[in-house]
Amino acid sequence: QAVEMWNTAKRQAYFCGEAAYAHWLGRLREIEAGKVAEPAAGVQGNGWCYDVLIHSRRIAGRWLNQAAGDFAGESAKQLRVAAEHYAQIARLEAAREHDRAAVDAITTALETLK
Repeated sequence: QAVEMWNTAKRQAYFCGEAAYAHWLGRLREIEAGKVAEPAAGVQGNGWCYDVLIHSRRIAGRWLNQAAGDFAGESAKQLRVAAEHYAQIARLEAAREHDRAAVDAITTALETLK
């Protein structure tokens, strides 16, 4: 499923796999460059997307580690490599906490200006 989704550009209105990364990174670069009139339009679902990504990659990492026990040699090794990469993606959860802490600090700074 991971290979199929990575290589599928789009399903209905949703980008998938590598195409999804390319689309969103391109969109964020356009916003950063000031090329988008309404930057908030179309990016409101990012928080939900991150939560889904974190959740699914955490599960995939655990599953791949477990499945690797059913194989030997290079196959088992590569499944464990994939699991470790998914575990790294799941660390986005920590990024969210840093983001939340930064926004809390900005909120406090704004409140002190009043």
